[in-house]
Amino acid sequence: MNNGDLKDLNRQKKAITFTTGFSLIELLTVISIISILSSLLLPALSHAKSSAKRISCINHIKQLSMASLMYADDDRYGSFSGRTAKGDQDVNWLLPYAGSTKLFSCPATRNYIREKHSQNRWNGHKGLTDLMALAETRTARPGSSYIGYGFFGIPTHSYMKIPFNGKWLTIPVLRRTINNVTGYRRSSKAYGLYGRSVGPAEHWIFLDNNGAGKPFYPDEPDNHGSNGGNVGFCDGHAEWIKQSEYFYRQELSQDRNWTGK
Repeated sequence: MNNGDLKDLNRQKKAITFTTGFSLIELLTVISIISILSSLLLPALSHAKSSAKRISCINHIKQLSMASLMYADDDRYGSFSGRTAKGDQDVNWLLPYAGSTKLFSCPATRNYIREKHSQNRWNGHKGLTDLMALAETRTARPGSSYIGYGFFGIPTHSYMKIPFNGKWLTIPVLRRTINNVTGYRRSSKAYGLYGRSVGPAEHWIFLDNNGAGKPFYPDEPDNHGSNGGNVGFCDGHAEWIKQSEYFYRQELSQDRNWTGK
């Protein structure tokens, strides 16, 4: 190979190096494009993750609602709940039917249930401490992520007796039973619903904890923020209820004569 050939070969190498390399401007352009794509994709990924947690949560609530139906079938009085007072949030009575404490923690929260036992101050029954109270927020707190709606019509003009510590306790509210959720007629006038017949498919039995911010309303501190909340019904189905529909649907179920205003 002569000197001319060597010069031609070197020129070809330089040409290849020049055409296959990146200039600084090209590199910065590529980085900018990647940054823009990332900014567009991250919200979508975050939304997908949030949706997946919401779906997992509604599955938990559906299973808890079905467990309540099984409990009602076995209960002597057909009650959907073992609660004994308005402030009693103990759900240890449901654990044998739910089968796992994991169902009581919403996937959108960091709530957890410990293997710690104590006595329920309302009825004297023993059970898991964290199934006797609601988690305060969706942060890393012990307690159930879900509220049980064992009663409706708070207060009502009706009274009922429930078994309590071997005796009978008279309470000024109605406990949900298989019989009274079928064709229940509302006594409150809120939303013009007086006298409306409400069936099992409209009676709430388990729902996302909504007490961290504004009570009885989904807002930012609650399980799924201010978007809404999952609710399980006495017929066993569960659904997502948007914030804008929440007060109406809750009043339809609870007969409290309350619009949230």
